[in-house]
Amino acid sequence: MAVIVRLEGKNFEESGHNTAVVVAVATLPCRFSRLRQVKARSLSIENRLALEEMSRLVSLHLTNLIGLSEQRSHSDMRQRLSRLQGAMSNAGDEAKPALSHNLGTIRETFGGGGAWLRFDGEDFFAGLVPDKLSLAPLRDFLELLPREHVSHYDALPDTFQSSRSLAANASGLLFIPLGSADFIALLRPEVIETVSWAGKPEFPEDNPLFAARPLTPRNSFAVWSQRVRNTAEQWSSTELEFGEKLRGDLLLFLSTVRLEQIALHDQLTGLANRLLFERRLQQGVRNAILDSVAPKSAFAVYMIDLDRFKQVNDTLGHRAGDQVLTEVAGRLIGVAGTRDTVARLGGDEFAILQTGLDDRAAAVATAERIVQVVSRPYTIAGQTVEIGASVGVSICPSDTVEESELLECADLALYQVKRSGRNDYSLYAPEMRKAISRSTDGELLVKALWDSEFKLDYQPIVDARSGELRGLEAFLRWHQPGVGDMAAGEFMPVVEQKRLGPAVGEWVMDAVFKQYQEWLREGLSMVPITINIGTDEFVSQDLLGQFERLGALYETGWQWLRLDIKEQALMADVQHAIRKLGNLREAGIGANLDNFGRGFVPLGYLTQLPFQGIKLDAMLFDHKNSRPHFNALFNVVQSIAKVFSAQLTVTKIETREMRETLRNQRVDLLQGFAIAQPSEAAQAAEWLRRPDRL
Repeated sequence: MAVIVRLEGKNFEESGHNTAVVVAVATLPCRFSRLRQVKARSLSIENRLALEEMSRLVSLHLTNLIGLSEQRSHSDMRQRLSRLQGAMSNAGDEAKPALSHNLGTIRETFGGGGAWLRFDGEDFFAGLVPDKLSLAPLRDFLELLPREHVSHYDALPDTFQSSRSLAANASGLLFIPLGSADFIALLRPEVIETVSWAGKPEFPEDNPLFAARPLTPRNSFAVWSQRVRNTAEQWSSTELEFGEKLRGDLLLFLSTVRLEQIALHDQLTGLANRLLFERRLQQGVRNAILDSVAPKSAFAVYMIDLDRFKQVNDTLGHRAGDQVLTEVAGRLIGVAGTRDTVARLGGDEFAILQTGLDDRAAAVATAERIVQVVSRPYTIAGQTVEIGASVGVSICPSDTVEESELLECADLALYQVKRSGRNDYSLYAPEMRKAISRSTDGELLVKALWDSEFKLDYQPIVDARSGELRGLEAFLRWHQPGVGDMAAGEFMPVVEQKRLGPAVGEWVMDAVFKQYQEWLREGLSMVPITINIGTDEFVSQDLLGQFERLGALYETGWQWLRLDIKEQALMADVQHAIRKLGNLREAGIGANLDNFGRGFVPLGYLTQLPFQGIKLDAMLFDHKNSRPHFNALFNVVQSIAKVFSAQLTVTKIETREMRETLRNQRVDLLQGFAIAQPSEAAQAAEWLRRPDRL
């Protein structure tokens, strides 16, 4: 909107907007010529009221314009910061690259001519900045500024005005502290203005330029000009407000990254741990699928076991063993590229994720190099130590594009090396799977459904402190005549590939409801029973309708049922998942987020998903020789569970040590072999009869 004042046939316009408001003054009876010709005359009450109304309307309109401008500015800054947050969250799990790569975006967001990032003792720059000689005194000045809030100046401090480099590039500064030593300084260049004045110049009386000009009535209103330097475009109140918000967001981001650094790295070696390795593996699979036609989109997974390492611990002690592990980590880093991931999965197990693979020959060369460097002698406590390395390799996408299968293929290749004598490498080949696995042909699975070859085993879920039974989880088994029981993990990939998930899931539901009915008739004290829901099953099936039908058929109701759902099942349509889980919860059926920490659903969505519980794999807590790592990771998970208002269950507890450690933590439920192995319904009935004796 533009305000136009029309006076004596001329328009005086305040522009920059679309609609015009015209205030007509020409109708007034007084006319203006040169200033010296104007004679004072009185206004009628009507003209005075008209002028007052005009003034009020113009003032109101200008106030609205200012308000709209501020609203637009706030909205624009919010959008810019939102995009910046997205870029930061996608920049990876290290703070320094995330900040340095987005420094230019931060500069543009706040309209700075230059930007200076000081982080971990290193300097990063974007745009126009002063020379290094001028930055030193500026840094000393910044160290005196408060660290609790954003500071700024719009004119260069007097002490720096002699420095033309600072004046040209840092006449304005917005200081965003990020701790005791780190900061972001946004710089604005000098804006040289010529200001015209009328009246006595604001110069010292002894200025020789004006000493000869005595003050008279005529020259009292003489026009004179002044050049204003060392000033910059002012920081607006909106920019200062959002600068403070950016500071808060960055401090939260840095805190989260530091916690993740603790939680995602092995404390002994500094390498990535299993959780971070699996995240990078998932991302690598995604990239390989999306960029399958791009050159070097393939990558390799190397699973590495140390040979004869146990002898080091047994003969020289665990401290010597730790020194060997640390040196092995350093040698593996030397083999890997700068963009590759080297991880310690636990104990003497290591892994490498090698990106940008040219071909299988490159993977062979890397595997040979791994065996060679690890097998070189070590000098520990004055003694020579020799170990070896067995390496199994799988390649994506040529071997598979499923992350779990990539690990399985690499493990199969590693197993082949161990069977052949160790201290060597092997690339995965399909015949390795055929040699050690049982047939899981799709036709046999269909036959198994018809012939009732499936069965359920049950594993107890107990209270972490009292050990009392709190629930049972049903596990699917395939009982092949003459072969034995096969765990679901061995045949479910084929089930999903053949799109048999809904049919197998329906069999599991029916079997669980039928078994629950039998236990009720026996008069047992019942607990909730958990079943696993596959991705296809969750996306395509009317789960609530099936549960209501089965509850009515077996006269058991359905509120005792619990569902384990992995993050992959939510990724197709998160909003649909939110609605579906909400309907299930309203019907009394709780859902657990299974294998938490291994997926890609944003935390912002997870907080909207009405999960009753979070299930965490105990394998993520490799706490041997790493108590701070264990505590830090556990605190993060507990905080997330608290935000979700969800029960925290730790699964796959396979050692007594882990069981006892977790009993002393703020965990709700425990599950795993160290408590009880999955067993048939008869054994589960005994647990139900004596729930306090587990």
